Formats: sequence, structure tokens, C-alpha cells
Amino acid sequence: MMESTTKKNTGIIDKSDIRSIVSVFRKNWYVFVVFLIPSYFIAYIVIHKSTYIYQAKSAVLVKTSSQGYDLQDAFLKGLGINPSFENIANEMRVINSSPLIEETISRLNLDISYFISGRIKVTEVYESMPFKVEAAVYNYAVYTYMFKVHIINAERFDLMYEVGDQKYSKEYRWGEPIVNKDFTFIINKTEVFHLLNLTSLKDINYLFRVNSKKDLVKKYKNSIKVEDYQWTAILEISATNEIPERAVRFLDTLMAVYVEKSIENQRSVNEKTVVFIETQLNEVVNVLNDIETDLEKYKEEKITFNVDEEYSTYFRRVIEWDTEKRKLEYRIKAYDLLYNYLTENTDNTTLSPSLVERNEDPYLNENLEKLYALNIQKKNARFNYTDDNPVFKDFDNQITKLKGVVISYLVSSKKSLQADIRHLEEQIDENQVYIKKIPRTERDIINIKRKLEVNEKIYLYLLEKKNETIIAKAGIVPDKKILEPAHSMGIISPNSQKILINYLGFGIILALVVVFLRKMFFDTIEGVEDLKRLSTVPIVGIVGRLKKKDFSYRVVETSPKSAFTESFRLIRTNMEYMAPGIKHKVVLVTSFVGGEGKTFTAINLSTILAKAGKKTILLELDLHKPRIQKVMTLNNETGISSILIEKANFMDAIRHTDIEGLDVILSGPLPPNASELILTPQLGMLFENLRKIYDYVIIDTPPIGIISDALVMMQHADINLYVLRAGKAKAEFIENGHHIKEKHNPKNFAFLLNGVNFERGGYYGYGYGYGYGYGYGYGGYGYGYTTEK
Repeated sequence: MMESTTKKNTGIIDKSDIRSIVSVFRKNWYVFVVFLIPSYFIAYIVIHKSTYIYQAKSAVLVKTSSQGYDLQDAFLKGLGINPSFENIANEMRVINSSPLIEETISRLNLDISYFISGRIKVTEVYESMPFKVEAAVYNYAVYTYMFKVHIINAERFDLMYEVGDQKYSKEYRWGEPIVNKDFTFIINKTEVFHLLNLTSLKDINYLFRVNSKKDLVKKYKNSIKVEDYQWTAILEISATNEIPERAVRFLDTLMAVYVEKSIENQRSVNEKTVVFIETQLNEVVNVLNDIETDLEKYKEEKITFNVDEEYSTYFRRVIEWDTEKRKLEYRIKAYDLLYNYLTENTDNTTLSPSLVERNEDPYLNENLEKLYALNIQKKNARFNYTDDNPVFKDFDNQITKLKGVVISYLVSSKKSLQADIRHLEEQIDENQVYIKKIPRTERDIINIKRKLEVNEKIYLYLLEKKNETIIAKAGIVPDKKILEPAHSMGIISPNSQKILINYLGFGIILALVVVFLRKMFFDTIEGVEDLKRLSTVPIVGIVGRLKKKDFSYRVVETSPKSAFTESFRLIRTNMEYMAPGIKHKVVLVTSFVGGEGKTFTAINLSTILAKAGKKTILLELDLHKPRIQKVMTLNNETGISSILIEKANFMDAIRHTDIEGLDVILSGPLPPNASELILTPQLGMLFENLRKIYDYVIIDTPPIGIISDALVMMQHADINLYVLRAGKAKAEFIENGHHIKEKHNPKNFAFLLNGVNFERGGYYGYGYGYGYGYGYGYGGYGYGYTTEK
């Protein structure tokens, strides 16, 4: 099996790989420039036109238990909400709750947004506006309008806006009501108006927009982020906004509202508790007054007796059990109040006060807090969803289920308390049996005193709770403490560096894709390193690229001392070693396609051989599109075609040139069957006859990638030169050469690299080269000369 001519790389990476990479980038550097410069400017424009987003941060300490409120907690929180939200997760939700944000927005008057229109972008401003807008909106579409204000003078301004394709513009006085069916505006001057120069105000394009409260709440709700420090009760709150001052002020106001609402909630529950206790106290006072009146009357009418110690014991027991019974009855009343509240109210974001102590019923307290949290979440969701959204149905289902649990528990607890009351009544009845043995007069007095003493104890109990609640109210302090006031953290978006890197990276990727596509489909051989990297076929020589002003088919003759001529001398020397055992050599010159410089090489190679004293003849065997006859300006009446059809002797076809030692046989008249004609035995006989006379027979053939004539003639040649033009020859041209060498095994097959740019490649310091294009017209192919511009 013949050795492959494709170069194999046995290492992971070597110098040729590096040179190849450098060569690719050197040839395509302008591609990166073309993509990177626009990418940079696009990134710059994107960054400049982007809306800058700033962040502000604050920190708050959430105390896990209320201070100065423990007495009230024991009395109240069993059936009410926990006013200070002991759960950190709940506090995080409260801070980001819609009612809290809505209150903050109302305090800051954020319903109007102000802008200044510049040449490139529109910038939102928060303060230092020369005017202020008061608005009432009757049509939701107004929230989508952008109103333009042009200041005319100190008394008047022009208001402009667009609705669809219609434009509205009208002058108004400052402070004059602007009323129509969609909105009402009052635009007043501010102190800033008088501080600024009127001329500068006229040159500024002011804009404003009315914001929907619902949209504002949603926007600021999404801008807030609440995080808790691990293992602490400290919450870090951050907010983002287009204006850094507004972000700081919004966060400060939000924290202030948060602390205020916490105190208000505690006070509200406290006040409801006091009202509830006072109601019960009034009832007890009325009962006490009635009992005291009855006792006085009875004492006046009846004679009283002292009761012995035994009956006094029964009497004290009845009083204690009766007092306990009354307390249980108050608890049942509290349960009834809560039951009615849960069944009659749909919004359970606040709960009625009760006398059920928290520690006595933790299960009820836990479920009430869950119910409160669900109602808060449902209320917040109204700012983001409509009533028919599945989210509300889910909340309703959870609330209904939890309400059912609480109501069932209240019913069962009430039954349990009623059973305890019946048990106390039984004990009271048992003791009443002994008391009934006392004479009626004494017994009646004992019963009246018992009622009096029981109600006095209840009165003292309620009075004690009232005093505790009032004391607790005086001791209410915020259970939240702002640790860090809001402060700006600077710009968080856009990330200018990231945008620039992304766009430049995208530009580089596009450039690499283009370079890859050019490498895959349009890559050409630029120098000898590229050729060596792709092939192990010998390279007989390198020919430079001539500039247009220096171009000549016979450059070896016209510039004998040039570096370009020296390259042909080197090729001549290399050819001496290619077939050392053959004295008279036949050299075939071909290429894959036209325009590679095949004919140009054949003419100059023939010339340099003749100038070295070698008797040389150049055969124009391109019988399809001959070109040598035009260069040499010789008579073409008799030539190769005449010899092959045996109409002339080869000696008659030889033409002498003006170069000593160089003869030419031209193509002769163009035959209609050129490819069949070269298959005749006369062609081989012609080569043998010429070998006897000349040292070198140079054959110019058609392109081997288009016409197969050269393959037939290669069997007669001693040296076969395959011309590749740098900057035009592609990898497939080299693969074709490999295919010819491996399949047909021509003698001394070698590449000749033509048209190399010595100035860029640094080959031996040559400054000359040639740029000559040659296109054939076989089978519809183009034909004609071209020169490098």
C-alpha cells in the first residue's frame, strides 16, 4: 500500500499547530475588528440608554416577645392575634405586605412620576422639580399617557399629550384646574421654579405620568427583598428603585410605618380589651347594687341570727364554687363572642378580645394565628390577582377549612366548660341541702350574702384585669427596633462591565464563527507553512506575487536580477535533483483549476532553463484554451494539433523565440476533439523525438481538475509540477494532488507554490511576487486574464 501523502500529527500540539493558529488569525484579523468595534459601540449605547437601578438597605430587630405587655398577653392572646408576631417568617411577610406598602406610597406621594427628556434618553427625576401635579383620574387609560409640560413664562405653561393618533396641546395658567371627562389636574409651581433661571426652564422638556396605585403597590412589592440573619431575630430589608434618593426614602418610610403599625395593633387590642372588661364590670356593679338593696330591706324586716361554724363552712364552699362557676360562664361568653365573630365576619384580620388566657388554650391560639396569617395573605393577593383567580379559591378553601376546625373546637370546648359548670352546680346543690336546715330567715340572709360575696369577687377579678390592661397600655413599646437606617448601596443594574463583556464576547463568537466558516469553505493556502501542514508532497519551489505595475508573463527575462527571478533559479536547481538519472527531461506543468499561474510558470521556467544554457522547448499542449501564442506573438498556423493528426512534421512546427536556447511548439489550430486527439500514438512519438534534441521539454497542460488531458500526459513526463496559487488554492486542490499521486503514481510529483505574499510572510526578505488570475471557459467556465489590484 502506498504511503499517504497527507501529513500526520503525532503529538498533542506542536509548532506547526501554533503557526497554523497564528496564520488563521493573521489572515482574519480584520474579521474580529469588523465585529468587535460595532459590538463595543452597541454595548456603549445599551449601557447609556439603560435605566439605572439603585439599591437601598436597612436592618430591623424583631423582638421575640412583647415588652410591658405580658400581663395583657396572659389575659388576651388566647383568642386574639399575637400583636407582635413572634414568628420571624410572619414578620417577613408583614414587611412585604400590600397594605403596608400602600400606606408607604401614600405618605411619599408617589402617584406622579416626573421625567426630563434628553437627546438620547428620558431620565426620571424625584425632587427639584419646578412644578407639582395634583391628579384625579376617572379613566384607567390615563395611566398609560405621558404628559409633556413646556414652561412658557412665569404665568403660563403648555400641556401636551397623545391619545392614539390624536395630539392635544393647550396653554394653562399655573394653579388653574384642568378638567375633562378622563382626569382633573392642578399643576402648581414649586419653590424650585423661583430658584432657577426662567430661560433654562424653557429649554427643558418636562414629562410626567400618573401612576395607578395598584400598579405602584405591585412594583414596590416586587422591589423589596427581606432576608433574615441566621440564628438571629434581625431582618435585612432591601429595596430597588430608579432613583437612589427615592429608594432610601421609601425604605425609611416603610420601616417607620412598620414600627407604627406594630404599636397601633397592640394599642387597638388593648383598647378593645378595656371596653370588654368595662362592659362586664357595669353588669356586675348593677347586680351588686340590687343585692345590697335586697339585703338592707331583708335586715329591716327580719331578725337575724348568728350561724354556727359548721354552717359557715358550707356557706364558704358554696361561695367559692359559685365564684368559679361565674368565671366559667364568662369564658363561655367569650367563646360565644368569638364563635359569632368567626361565623358572621369574612375578614378575620383582627379578632375580638376575650377572657381566655393564652397559656390555658395554646391549641386555639395556634389555629387563630394561622387563620390571621391566611387572611393577611388573601388581602395582599388582591393587589396582584382578580377575585376570580384560582389563588383566591385556594385561600378561601384553606380559610373555610381552618374556620371549621376552630369553630368545632369552640363548640367542644364550650360543652366541656358547661359540664364543669354542671359539676359545680351539683356540688353547690349538695351543700344547699345542709344550708336548708338553717331556719328560713337565716338561710335567706346567707343566700343573699353568698350572692353578694360572689359578685364582689367577680368585680374584684374584673377590676384587677382592667388595671392590668391599663398598666400594660402604658408600658407598650415598639417590639421592633431599626438597627440600620436606610442607606444607598449604589447601582446594581445595569452591570456595565458585564454588558460590555457579553457584547464583546458575542462579537468574538460571531467573528470565530465567520472565521470557522471561511476556514471550512473559503480557506485558501497563504504560504508554505500552510502547505507543509496539509501535505508531505515535496515542494519544488515558491514563487512570489507581482504587483500590478510590475506584472509580465516574461518577468524572468524583463527583470533578470529580481528576487522573483531568483525563485525560478531555485526551482531550476531543485529540478536537477528530482530526476538525476535522466539527461533529457520532460517536465509537465498543471494545476487543479485555471488562474493558478500554470502557463505563467511554464513560460518563466522555460526561460530560466534556456538562460542557464539548457536547450529547452515549450509545448503548448492546452489545446482547449491556448495562451502561449499570444504571449510569444508567434504564428500558430502549424502546431501540436497539426502533428497529432499527421498533417505536419514536428520539425515544421518548431518556432524559435527571441530567447536564445528556447523554442516553442504552439497548439496549432484548435481541434473539436482535443481530449481524444492526445490519446493518439503520435503524442508519445513527439516526446521521444524532442528528448533527442532538447535538454528540457516543458509541457503546458489544461487544468487537471477540469480536463483530464494532463493525466494522460503524465505517463510521458519525468517531472510533474502541480501549481498552487497562494490566496486562491483551497484544501481540496491539495487533496486532488494527493489523489493523483496515490492513484496514478506520476514520476517525481511535486507542488509549486505560486503567488506567495513575501511581504506578509517574511520569505527570505523577498519583496516581489505576482498576482495573475487565469480562468478557463471549459464547459461554461469563465475565461480571461486578471491582475491583482
